[in-house]
Amino acid sequence: MKPIKITIPAIFISVNMSYGAIRFRGTSMPRLRLTTDARAYKETVAWTAKMDYKGKIITEPVKVSVWYYFKDKRRRDIQNDKLTLDALEEIVIKDDSQVYELHLYKRFDKKNPHTDIIIEVLK
Repeated sequence: MKPIKITIPAIFISVNMSYGAIRFRGTSMPRLRLTTDARAYKETVAWTAKMDYKGKIITEPVKVSVWYYFKDKRRRDIQNDKLTLDALEEIVIKDDSQVYELHLYKRFDKKNPHTDIIIEVLK
């Protein structure tokens, strides 16, 4: 199977910025939920994956390479990207537990910040 390439026209939102705590009446423990920005990013990834990938959902182990192209050189922790793989579930891969290799790369592109994802089935 040829590698699958998906280009997301957005940059990920760190796990640290993805969740907000809310409290429900009558409970003392807060619950975490995705922030509005995190939900929008996850929907963008899912929508783009659906447009770029028309094959069957992959159930075999995979290698994923993610190239982040940021618009500036601010400090960012690229290992905190949980949303991108979660958004690919049930569209490209069955579950993110299938990821046996994960490679993350940080690059810069002032004019066109984006994220490239390459998925390869391992043999």
